Amino acid sequence: MKKLWLTQLLLFFITTSFALSPAEDPESFYANQDEDKPLKIFDTEGSGYMQIVLVRHGEPDLKKNGWRSRKELDAFYQAYDSAHIVPFTTSPIDTASFRLHKVYHSNLSRASHTAQLIFGDTYTLVSDSRFREFERKAAAIPLLKLPTFLSKGISRGLWMAGLNDGGIENFKKARQRVRSNASFLEEEARQNGTALLVAHGMHNHYLAKYLEEEDWEIVAEPGDGDYLSVIVLVKRTTTNNIP
Repeated sequence: MKKLWLTQLLLFFITTSFALSPAEDPESFYANQDEDKPLKIFDTEGSGYMQIVLVRHGEPDLKKNGWRSRKELDAFYQAYDSAHIVPFTTSPIDTASFRLHKVYHSNLSRASHTAQLIFGDTYTLVSDSRFREFERKAAAIPLLKLPTFLSKGISRGLWMAGLNDGGIENFKKARQRVRSNASFLEEEARQNGTALLVAHGMHNHYLAKYLEEEDWEIVAEPGDGDYLSVIVLVKRTTTNNIP
């Protein structure tokens, strides 16, 4: 009888200790990863967190340097939007580390191709134009040709200032679209624990910014905004419908 009582007491302490041990939080989970390996995704089940993962597309497979006229720059933009990406050897995401119902991605070729290469047929891929990059066009610069990086920068800067947005989505409307996307992805994360999007540099930058305004926290940012970079945001939740 005494041995039985001691055994039951020992089991009680063991199970209580495990129950009281705090689960690893998302920040610690991501901080402890090897930067040279694909990013493992935090499992939100029972954690009290929801999560949004933003992936930038891979490098488009086309010539990006050189000097271009306004007409040539517009042609470059069209080619850029229809280009596939350069195949990569290491995926930015460890797809075996998490469960997802679906992966959202921009309808532009570089994003859809990236999503296909990373996730293949494992997940349902959902293409949506709402996640496209901020629109752009070549500015009427009074010179024959400029280096592509310079004419792109000038054209984008004038667009942001409202001086180069005729016939395309302006900066204000683009930001409104991204705010709406932030709300959409938050609801997806609330329902499913994790929402994942493959999109674009400026789009993801502003999306993360607007999510932070809604108390989301960036806990991982491997890649520093370059091609195939990732932004992971988490937020505490009190809902009980996360799987």
